[in-house]
Amino acid sequence: MPRRFSHLDRQQQVSDLRDTLYDVLVVGGGITGAGIASDAAMRGLKTALVEKDDWGAGTSSKSSKLVHGGLRYLEQLEFGLVMESTAERAFLMKRVSHLVRPLPFTYPVYNTHKHSPWFIQMGMWLYDCLALFRNHRNHKRLSPKQVAEREPLLKQSGLKAAMYYYDCITDDARLTLENAMAAHNLGATVLSRMEVKSLASQEDGTSLVTVWDAWEEQEVQVRARRVVNAAGPWTNQVLKAEQRPQTEVVRPTKGVHVVVPREILPVNSAVVVNSPRDGRIAFIIPWEESIAIGTTDTDYDGSLDDVRTTREDVEYLLEAIRTGFPEASCTEDAIISTWAGLRPLIKDDSDNPYNTSREHEIIEDKDGIITIAGGKLTTYRKMAEECVDKVIGSLGKLAQPSKTSTRKLTLPGAENFQFRKDGEKTINNIVGTTEIPKVAAERLVTRYGARWKAIMEGANNHELLDPEGRVLKAEVSYAIEHEMVGGIEDFMLRRTHLFYHLNDQGLHAGEWVVEQLQNAFGWSPERTQEERDRYGELVSANRSWKEGK
Repeated sequence: MPRRFSHLDRQQQVSDLRDTLYDVLVVGGGITGAGIASDAAMRGLKTALVEKDDWGAGTSSKSSKLVHGGLRYLEQLEFGLVMESTAERAFLMKRVSHLVRPLPFTYPVYNTHKHSPWFIQMGMWLYDCLALFRNHRNHKRLSPKQVAEREPLLKQSGLKAAMYYYDCITDDARLTLENAMAAHNLGATVLSRMEVKSLASQEDGTSLVTVWDAWEEQEVQVRARRVVNAAGPWTNQVLKAEQRPQTEVVRPTKGVHVVVPREILPVNSAVVVNSPRDGRIAFIIPWEESIAIGTTDTDYDGSLDDVRTTREDVEYLLEAIRTGFPEASCTEDAIISTWAGLRPLIKDDSDNPYNTSREHEIIEDKDGIITIAGGKLTTYRKMAEECVDKVIGSLGKLAQPSKTSTRKLTLPGAENFQFRKDGEKTINNIVGTTEIPKVAAERLVTRYGARWKAIMEGANNHELLDPEGRVLKAEVSYAIEHEMVGGIEDFMLRRTHLFYHLNDQGLHAGEWVVEQLQNAFGWSPERTQEERDRYGELVSANRSWKEGK
């Protein structure tokens, strides 16, 4: 029987982890680590991937949900980064079309803007050129009247023009998950709830890595010829596990988003606004059935495992919203949820983290530990490719890789499925042949791509989990059996986004999820209650900014 991507089949995976000498052990199950693991496995390297929490639980599920070229990087003259980003955007839009879909943006230009409309439009033409015109559509300039027709709530006073262009929206957590699944399907050993505790170089040139298996509460020792540190904000901590002096590589900066109901800000496109405090760009993003607003960019020196939204963060974003949409009733009371994540930027001497480059670096130390840091979600595949090239070069004759590129890798949800061609037809077919509401059908197809059929076929009924009709109960058992869900948080935050869209953060719906987890894993009543309590604490932490904490 094929190995399932599930904690239900975990024992064999742990045994493999303990007994195998790997060509490469990748530490960190964010988008970069998962991308590296899928690339390495595709090229024939004996690969393992370990993550201390859940896939994408750190930075990779807390982005702005955008795959974009980085329009603002033009002002910083980072043309190479923009060209690379737009190339990867085009690739992902074509190859992972259910998860990376075109999204229109409106960029208003006011009489207070430091640049004139013609200057901004020249930048837009450069943006299109650097993309080699592989955009969903090229930009166009809108008159104030056209802007008012498209975005009637947007501030009209002082508006000179607006640029209308396309980038892409994605499900960042699922893009990470599908890369981890792809690595697993290619034969890699892929395990979450595995935290690196120590790294020791051996006389034969290999590394002995001690990881803590939080699932079984045991230590497991892993042998690997090369170790890749792709731990994102935890990069410095992993380096310290070598137990020798290390230079800190990463400068973590915090980015916060707030979520409000769509009726509060009924925009027809993503809208660029500027903060009245510092002029930073923020986005108003149509995200599923809600609106996400972000982001902030501040240096962070607190706990990496407990990153929270503060009242200051919320006030900063609300000020930007009120500046761009003065007629909108967007107050603190309108906020459904928030998320706060850390960017693993390369450490530099810049006074302002907003100006810190989003380029990435790959560093190899004398013991063969390869660290990758910096970069952005959009360029994860290219970063992974470069990192695996580095691993192969370091291994020398020990590696016999194939020349297959991840440009040919098909992620699980994209197998024989193109959303732009098949998506709307599939959604209408589901609605027409079942009692599933359209919003749930849309989420089913955009969440799982080609795998939506497996969920429908495995369901005894099409009963809905949440009162808004977004998620099927059948998705819970599927996530446990095929998506390595190990707790309620995994399902509510990352396999679905119910935590962010429901006013109670899914506490009611979550009770049914906990029952399914208990049945699947044979949890004791005490262990089940711990899971409930942990989720309740997460909900409370998400609301703590209201008390000024």
